[in-house]
Order: sequence, then structure tokens, then C-alpha cells
Amino acid sequence: MDEGSSGLPGFKIFGHPVFPLPSAPAMFALAATRCFHDFGWTKEDLARVAVKNHDNGSYHPKAHFRRKISIEQAMKAPMIADPLGRFDCCAMSDGAAALILTTPELAESYAHGDDYIVVKANAISTRTNFPWYVPSNGPGADFTSFPSTVKAAEMAYREAGITNPRKEIDAAEVHDCFTITELINDQD
Repeated sequence: MDEGSSGLPGFKIFGHPVFPLPSAPAMFALAATRCFHDFGWTKEDLARVAVKNHDNGSYHPKAHFRRKISIEQAMKAPMIADPLGRFDCCAMSDGAAALILTTPELAESYAHGDDYIVVKANAISTRTNFPWYVPSNGPGADFTSFPSTVKAAEMAYREAGITNPRKEIDAAEVHDCFTITELINDQD
């Protein structure tokens, strides 16, 4: 029987000896429900993320989806895994992103030949032990944080000399397989 992401380290811990493992939408629906409870977030908060992301995609010629949507469309979209609707869930595709922010003068100084832009900081962190989501107030899974993302961000901030990311960073590219993922990453 196909069990989705069962090959990921530690995922079997969530599993049942007979029943298949939950799908990714089901897992993130649990996270959304918990965040609604803990932080007071709503389905409309998820819809605003979907609208923003579709709006951003509408300006990029190579975006997977280039159609703007409204809050009403996001709120009334077919349900995938309550509370996640169609526009809260990503399509199955691969991709990558890069963002370079600089002054025009500095950009021109690098615009020749095979010169490359220097990245000031980069970090990666993995966590293969369970739980994937760790509450800030003690042990156990509460589905409201991504510890690996927090660790990677701390490493990158330290490497770049950033002490207050909310004041020193103007733009960020976050993984958004589900709208709730973006909100959790922002919260972290």
C-alpha cells in the first residue's frame, strides 16, 4: 500500500500498524487546526497568504500558476483536508528561488563576464528525530513550529551578522507547500 512520505526518517512513528500514514495535506491540516487554536489564526489568514502568493506568481512568466485569485475564491475553494482548500495546497512540482537585493550601482559593478554575486550567508539544518514539530514550552509534538528552519535561520543570521531579522531583512523566500507553512515559518 502506498503510504506517501513513509520513507522519511521517523515518519513511521506517527503511523498505525494497519492503517496507512496520513497524506501531506492531512498532516498540515492538523498543523493549521492547532495553530488556529493556539494563535487565533483563521481560514481567512490562510486565504490572504494564498491571494498574496498567487498575485506574486501572476507577475512571473515562469511561475507554475500565473492567475490572481480573490479572498472569496480562496475561501470557497474545494476542500482538500479541512481547513485546507485547493488554494492552500501547492501543486506537485519542483522549483527553486533566488532573490538578490542591491543598489543599481553595485549590480552594474558585477554585471560582466563570468563574475558571480557573493552570497553573504547560507545555512541548512536537518532534524531526523521526532517530533518534527516541537512546542516551545516542553516536549511533544504540537505542530506549531519547524525546529530545523529555526536552527538554519539562526545559523544564517549569525553568519551574516544579523541581530534583528525583523528590522534588518526586507524580503524573504520561505517554503510554502501549504499556506499554513508560510505562517508557521513567519511565526518561527
